[in-house]
Amino acid sequence: MTIVHVIPFLWSGAGRVVVRLCEAQRHAGHEVHLVTSVRSRGLADWPPHRRAATRLGVTHHRVDTFDRAPSSFWPAVGALDRLLHDVGPSVVHCHAGVPATAV
Repeated sequence: MTIVHVIPFLWSGAGRVVVRLCEAQRHAGHEVHLVTSVRSRGLADWPPHRRAATRLGVTHHRVDTFDRAPSSFWPAVGALDRLLHDVGPSVVHCHAGVPATAV
């Protein structure tokens, strides 16, 4: 199964939970993709969370789902559309309102 997680940033407790989900899914043999903003509006993924996901073999994609401004949001919608078409996931998990709306 192919799983895509979309979260504005890998930070704090939410980022840790998503990384643990990725870990369990990878150990179960699933292909896992992670979509984060990486950097947006002066904020960024926490490096330990990013390193953990990389060690797990999670494929990382950068799409800004944090910035709600139309000039950022609509390009994110297009990028997610292309990504989901290319990856063809069985499941898309969105953490937060902007990612869910964009997907």
